[in-house]
Amino acid sequence: SLNPTSVKTQVQRKPDLNNELILFHINARSINNKMLELEVILSDVAPNIVCISEHWLPEDDIELVTLSFYKLISHSGRSSMRGGDTAMGCKG
Repeated sequence: SLNPTSVKTQVQRKPDLNNELILFHINARSINNKMLELEVILSDVAPNIVCISEHWLPEDDIELVTLSFYKLISHSGRSSMRGGDTAMGCKG
């Protein structure tokens, strides 16, 4: 389970998109059951770039995952092993 409380204490305000670049990283250890929590955190933090490590999704499934307001720009996945893998999205 993700901990939005700890994220809120680290980010004090939403970004001024003219001056700031906010990067959000999470080591998800399987993203399948955490999508709703992640959406809530992202709506509060409003990062420009989202990085997810350890999403644990097969290569064929990662492009099916969507996050509101974010476009998948890079990803890796394994075809035969469980665990690992990364994905990156940007606002837009």
